[in-house]
Amino acid sequence: RKEYNAGSAQKVHLVGMDISLVAANGAIIKQLTDKLHNTRIDSLVAKLVTCCNYMDAAWADQNNGGKKYPWKNVVQNCVQGYETVIALHDVLPGTDRSLQTALYNCRLAFYAIYRPVKEKKEAGRDEAMANMVKRAAEITPNARVIVWAHSAHLARKNIFNGGGGVTGAFLNSFFQGNYFVAGTGTAGG
Repeated sequence: RKEYNAGSAQKVHLVGMDISLVAANGAIIKQLTDKLHNTRIDSLVAKLVTCCNYMDAAWADQNNGGKKYPWKNVVQNCVQGYETVIALHDVLPGTDRSLQTALYNCRLAFYAIYRPVKEKKEAGRDEAMANMVKRAAEITPNARVIVWAHSAHLARKNIFNGGGGVTGAFLNSFFQGNYFVAGTGTAGG
């Protein structure tokens, strides 16, 4: 990708769309803000990194059948994480694309819990993932975007009785007439 981008007007950008893990975003934000030497920003970033690390640890614990992270604490952490992202957004310079993308990733991840709790509106992982794809497309006008994900997420309609999926429905709405799905298969995973 690096060699191609060096000699091409049409750049290739690789971005993720899932919001499950955010600690890497917190680390990017810390790395990019350390050079600002601003105690207010440093304090907010430290709080955000703590929230990101907690969220990742709770996610890993949940997926391993653990119960170390009570839901009440996860919700409090996500609310604090979301509010910290908003506070950082208000005080950080908006010119660094990597910084803005990492903040956006954190915002979406925490918002998936914040929105139903504080705004009493439905929110979920699939909507957040679709917004990540939309943002990736907006960063580079006239870009072509390829999303590689489980077909349950890319479907335009819910394929599970109990919910889940439908990133594709949001993408179809965002990119009317320009969203196409090509199914692939795997033996597992």
